[in-house]
Amino acid sequence: DTAGMGKTTFSKIFVLELLKRDELKKFPLFIELRKVKLNQNLYDYILEEINTPLKEKITLKELEFLIMKNIFIFVLDGFDEIDENNKIHLSAEINKLSNLQANNILLTTRKQENLPRIYQQSIYQFKFLSKDNIHNILNKLDRVYSLDIGKQLIKHKNFIKLDLSLFQTPLMVNLLYV
Repeated sequence: DTAGMGKTTFSKIFVLELLKRDELKKFPLFIELRKVKLNQNLYDYILEEINTPLKEKITLKELEFLIMKNIFIFVLDGFDEIDENNKIHLSAEINKLSNLQANNILLTTRKQENLPRIYQQSIYQFKFLSKDNIHNILNKLDRVYSLDIGKQLIKHKNFIKLDLSLFQTPLMVNLLYV
């Protein structure tokens, strides 16, 4: 996957959709890996994120207990955005987390070296946008912004001939409206 494919957006929507489920027995945690400090323990960072909005703080020991009880779905976003000096360390931390009671982990990243091994992992990739996808996004953006940029582009004779690889990601299509 490339930059602008929507990995972070997908991750956030995934967490929100999980939270809407009444039957869900686990709690999703969205963790932005790029914010983990150099050589910071992953548990310490997760603890900071959990405790930030809470009046009554939980301890590291309580977090470890909850992790061992397998009550979380970890959505670890942006492994590719981690500082190079921190990747090996965090990869080992994620491996450790994965091996504990087979925790559920969704890890988003671009393809690269030193990816963590996740227990019973499956790998999925985003597809580039098709011509129809690009048209649909342009039409939606026109409606959202009360504009007709997309409509005019789609009709324009040069747009039809244009190499659509310029607009293969949602980010690139959205940039037309900036």
